[in-house]
Amino acid sequence: MHDNPFKYGTVVTGNDFVNRPDELKIMTRELAAGKSIVLFSQRRVGKTSLIMEFMRRKKNKFSSVFIDLYGMTTKEELANKIELLDSYMYSLEGLRNKLVELCEKEPEQ
Repeated sequence: MHDNPFKYGTVVTGNDFVNRPDELKIMTRELAAGKSIVLFSQRRVGKTSLIMEFMRRKKNKFSSVFIDLYGMTTKEELANKIELLDSYMYSLEGLRNKLVELCEKEPEQ
């Protein structure tokens, strides 16, 4: 029996990422033109992996912040996560650290 060469159920990047050159090319072109991108599809088809691989490959060309909205159920939860942008915008490293801290916290009940 052969092992499945594909990883699934987790975010994959680098050598584990199954190349999606058309999608990566479109994302590069649209972002370079100052446009926004929305990825919409069924769950578990690789949207997060595509975004993370894009960010990994293009880290020297684009500044980016990844905010996982999974599990958020209210506008207030979203507002609480992103309201810090004003206070941390002067420091990208500070912003990144604060976002990581907030995203790692357990949601309040």
